[in-house]
Amino acid sequence: ARRTHLYVSHHSRQPINTPLISSQPKGSTGTLVLTEEEKRTLLAEGYPVPTRLPLTKAEEKSLKKIRRKIKNKISAQESRRKKKEYMDQLERKVEMLISENTDYRKRVETLESK
Repeated sequence: ARRTHLYVSHHSRQPINTPLISSQPKGSTGTLVLTEEEKRTLLAEGYPVPTRLPLTKAEEKSLKKIRRKIKNKISAQESRRKKKEYMDQLERKVEMLISENTDYRKRVETLESK
């Protein structure tokens, strides 16, 4: 099964280490095993949760759609995380440059007063 990280909240950066998208061989028969995220998304989207394999065309289509939504959600979270990381790094650099600039101004002032 594929493992991907979903974060609990915007403030907590502890990943949930559970698969978000199930994987079963094509053409399988028997019981369908879905992840909690897949079940939750199916229900939220108003789809019935399939339990048996093989899937009907409609079930395949809805499962494919919600898996795409889950992947998109993960991608969006990762994008926000990277943007925040980049902004934090820029803010640190700005602070450093402001401090450096202040030091240079003091040096110039000292040299000009001699």
